[in-house]
Amino acid sequence: MNGWRTQKSRSHQTYAEWVQTAVTRWHDEPSIIGRELVGEPEASSCGTACDWRNRVCPDDATAVLRGFFDQAGAHLRSFDDARPIFSGLVGGDQCGIAGNAYAEVAGSSGIDVLDFHDYSSGTHSGPRGSNLPTRITQSRQLGKPLVVNEIGVEAGSCLPLSTRARQLDAIITRQRDAGTAGALLWSYVPDPAPRNAPTTSAHTIPRGRSSATMRADRRHLMI
Repeated sequence: MNGWRTQKSRSHQTYAEWVQTAVTRWHDEPSIIGRELVGEPEASSCGTACDWRNRVCPDDATAVLRGFFDQAGAHLRSFDDARPIFSGLVGGDQCGIAGNAYAEVAGSSGIDVLDFHDYSSGTHSGPRGSNLPTRITQSRQLGKPLVVNEIGVEAGSCLPLSTRARQLDAIITRQRDAGTAGALLWSYVPDPAPRNAPTTSAHTIPRGRSSATMRADRRHLMI
């Protein structure tokens, strides 16, 4: 669990050193509203291949995630204690956060704002016990806001922009009425993206990135 402090990446930095570098460099950037330690973290083991269907979930996955956020969150706050830390969690039944384990991880002092990622187009937002209604209930019990920090609908090649806009407006309105604190439109296009590929928002950002910085565009973050 302490590898983030000791193991160096190709950039010759440990994760702890990278957090210090990133947060210090953009400490005074006014467009940054918060920090995110890891995008879509989970504690599964890859083995010989890291395809999600072949991963193994260790028994201590929840404890590993909770310990990481406790320690790495405190480390990040030592360089910036003014901005909130977002969990970055997908919010479903991923390794270490399924069911009540989500609340155990989300209760960390290293997390201020909870996440949920939703591409269900307003249908089923995940398996029972790990879906958005469950996460909203858990966020209320913890006294922390929950933001749907990735939300999108299938764009296809024939769905007009106005139709997608109405769909997203309806979905976000229902989620806000249910208790979410906001939503961030997410555009996912395979990389490299085909020219003129339809997207669900104005920006193209690959999923699953790791980030110590979250930037906001007022058109996309609605809190």
